[in-house]
Amino acid sequence: MFVGFGSLASTILSKQQPGFEVRLTWGLCFGVIMIMGRNISGCHMDPAISFMMFLLRHMSFLQFIVYSLTQTFACFVAAAMTFGVYYDGINSFDNGTRQALGPQGTALIFTSFPQPYLSFVGTVIDQMTTTALLIISIRAVFDPRTKVNESVQPFIVGFCVFFIVSGYSHNSGGSMSPARDFGPRLFLLVAGYPTEVISYRNYNFFWIPIVAPFLGSAVGTYIYEYCIGIHLPPLNSDDEMSKRRLTMNA
Repeated sequence: MFVGFGSLASTILSKQQPGFEVRLTWGLCFGVIMIMGRNISGCHMDPAISFMMFLLRHMSFLQFIVYSLTQTFACFVAAAMTFGVYYDGINSFDNGTRQALGPQGTALIFTSFPQPYLSFVGTVIDQMTTTALLIISIRAVFDPRTKVNESVQPFIVGFCVFFIVSGYSHNSGGSMSPARDFGPRLFLLVAGYPTEVISYRNYNFFWIPIVAPFLGSAVGTYIYEYCIGIHLPPLNSDDEMSKRRLTMNA
């Protein structure tokens, strides 16, 4: 998250539109961090992924809550670190007056907002769809029955993130993660940004990137299980061991 926020900061503060390099940064970071942490905690990084593991009965409800809170706190800290590194740059950009949106707004470095044309229903569908695509991709890559080599799994997931964000980030940022959106949003309030970061659209937006990804996670999980998973061949003994390792990492 820290590197991803940094890529957004360097782009926005230089008055450019986030493009290819920002999307690639998020995707590659996702893959590299997964390599570092998947054999320790499973490296979910996203409550929507943890929710998928809960639905698949690979983790308890208590574990899901602990993971989600930890991920949200980590995103809060990543936003704080980015704000600290770019503090002078942000001050120069907004003349020392924190603004969420507008020509001198910097909230988009840390969290997401919908395009003016996007309706309430459109926002919900957008968040659900992108998260469902992420979950389906992760299930396909890490399902032992698809026999994807473990050494390339993180990079494939990273590129999936890159492709999803490239195709579907224009509407409302494509965060696909309640933690990635809400943790930094809380930090913005602490850092002196206007309450607009929460009250935008009369409080009818900030909660959508929190709730809709969980719905998308459930949709993606069951689409994979009942449209793809049921057609895959059964596991052999080696694959069963792989599945047990995956479950333990969760």
